[in-house]
Amino acid sequence: YVRVSGQTSVKWGFNGLNLNVEHFGFERSEGKIGARILVDLTIPDVVTIRLTAEKIATTGGGWEFRGNTGQQIEIKKLIQALDPKAVLPPALEGVTVENLAVSFNTNSKTVTFRCQGTIPLGAEGPMLACTVDIAMDGTSKKATLGGTLTVGDAEFTLQFEKDNTKKALRATWQYQEGKPRLNV
Repeated sequence: YVRVSGQTSVKWGFNGLNLNVEHFGFERSEGKIGARILVDLTIPDVVTIRLTAEKIATTGGGWEFRGNTGQQIEIKKLIQALDPKAVLPPALEGVTVENLAVSFNTNSKTVTFRCQGTIPLGAEGPMLACTVDIAMDGTSKKATLGGTLTVGDAEFTLQFEKDNTKKALRATWQYQEGKPRLNV
């Protein structure tokens, strides 16, 4: 049985990005190898992305890679941090993304992606909050896109689902006590 692990507070910088290795570890026991690394990748003044890579010490187990933000990201700031010369279209003003997450397993070939965000549809007007969930496992693929459109005090819910066998679109509005009734 061999185990090596550690932590570091050393931060490395490259191309305006900062990388901090929070934890690393490696173990070998009875011919089985396991490893784990936790890294924070920071785009200054924009977002910190938590990245992990882990292989459980079992026979035939694959690597699990994950990354997530867990915080709100202004698309304009992100694009300008990556390319200061970029000219953004007005449609991206005020667009935010949050809870951006992705994972991949090398054994099952499963990929999952999740994103939530908001899109203002005018200075004082409606707001669209949306979610995107995509899961693929090599043979099947399932995508779910959903959101809410808020117009004044009325809230409309939208959901689209697609997999290998079906496509479904659902749009709903439900009266809520204390909120104005919809006049059509």
